Amino acid sequence: WGTATLLETNSPEYTRGARIASDGSGYGVTWYQNDGARYSIYASIYDATTSNWGAITLLETDSSNAWQPQIASNGSGYGVTWYQHNGVAYDVLANLYDTATGSWGTAAILDTNTSNAWGVQIASNGRGYGVTWYQDNGAGYDIFANIYVSGAWDTARLLEFSAEDALYPQIASNGEGY
Repeated sequence: WGTATLLETNSPEYTRGARIASDGSGYGVTWYQNDGARYSIYASIYDATTSNWGAITLLETDSSNAWQPQIASNGSGYGVTWYQHNGVAYDVLANLYDTATGSWGTAAILDTNTSNAWGVQIASNGRGYGVTWYQDNGAGYDIFANIYVSGAWDTARLLEFSAEDALYPQIASNGEGY
């Protein structure tokens, strides 16, 4: 083990929920922290060739609270997903990091419903990403998923609907699908 490195130094409040993933040579870490007004999602990338952590990056720019990020790697970048309040309900969002360009993209909303979504999870099959969550249907909770393939997010899909609640989905890949 090397020497511990403090990544976050500018928060007057709380830093929570750190998650880490590896692309096979470096690492990506994400967390959420309170700046005194709201919770936001941050990330930093460790470059194994330079043995340094990159700049701390704010992954979203909304003025509402963002919570519980998750991170995965496809081997050539990272995907981070979280849920964030839109003023009416919680949406599922994601942002992608490309190791080749060394940059984060723009946060994308993954769900299409107008009700609260929580419990986000992310995995990669080595090429794209799969994200799952549960969402309020007015009478209970259903499981949804979205996938990132060929450079774009697909449409959110309902995976489970029943009279009973479905909560806390997980996602994994065998290298081909999810």
